[in-house]
Amino acid sequence: MLFRLDLAALYYWAMADHPFAAGKPIKENNMAFLTERSDRMLFPTPADGATVGISPPGMAWLPDEDASGYRVEIHTKGGDRVYEQAVGSDPVHLPDQILAPGDYTWDVSALDANGTETARRGAQRFTIAEGVPGLPWTDPQILLSRVPEGHPRLLYLKTEMPEIRESLSTSRRRSWARCREAAERVLDTPAPAYPTYHLTEASAASRLEYRDYYRKFTRYIDVALVDLSVAFLMSQEAKYADAAKRILLTVADWPTDDADVTSVNAKWGDELGLHLARCAHHAYDWLYDALSDDERRKVLKMCEERAWQTHRRLVHRHNYLTRPGESHA
Repeated sequence: MLFRLDLAALYYWAMADHPFAAGKPIKENNMAFLTERSDRMLFPTPADGATVGISPPGMAWLPDEDASGYRVEIHTKGGDRVYEQAVGSDPVHLPDQILAPGDYTWDVSALDANGTETARRGAQRFTIAEGVPGLPWTDPQILLSRVPEGHPRLLYLKTEMPEIRESLSTSRRRSWARCREAAERVLDTPAPAYPTYHLTEASAASRLEYRDYYRKFTRYIDVALVDLSVAFLMSQEAKYADAAKRILLTVADWPTDDADVTSVNAKWGDELGLHLARCAHHAYDWLYDALSDDERRKVLKMCEERAWQTHRRLVHRHNYLTRPGESHA
């Protein structure tokens, strides 16, 4: 945080002579910001002196590992404070207001549990170029309110489907032919069997079984389920829906607790959980018209639980906002 001084000259004088000038953090109660990245940690942004192509810029900084929260301040080049916000405990923030083109400084304060400032990272500069798009933070509830009603609404919108289907015999004829061919190739794909590699006591053998199962599993989920679901969405032919549901309803019966062998948190490997989390909700959306009310509830419950499973991994294993290099979750 810049020292709350109104005169730019006094501010720059203070920065030149103060013991925590040039980015050196103040330190109280043994709290201080990290100055070097560790493995898989976020990259601070915007870089000091950077010209950014969006307003406001997204902000990320190396954490103070003892902080309970942070406060972000933005000042104009002349020293006027244009933004101040307590931002919670994650070392990232997107301001909720568009900043005019120009030169700015920004700083971050570390806060203890009582909201008392205990350390400062040190002021850094950035410039917002002329004519850049504005993309401030938007409340998630506002974003959710913009999601269209009805299905499909992932990649393809319900309101667009009549026009898309009409084009399958004209401008999209070749793409649709390839899509249909792909679905025909997997039309007789059986439902996957629940894995058993975790029951093998020998570690090396278990890993080999996991590898073999995972390679086969992708053909069920990433290939067959997705290709069949898209084919049904485009054609409304029941044979594609029936084949896709055979797979989808089977995996919807599998456990979704964190310790399960198909979880993204499974000790044997995360791939099964990641593929299910990525593909199942697409299939739910594209097959929606072919699912009964009970089937919709069943599949939606599985999709929600696997989404929360992934969220727990991102938040609790290695806070993803601080260490985004943690795996590929």
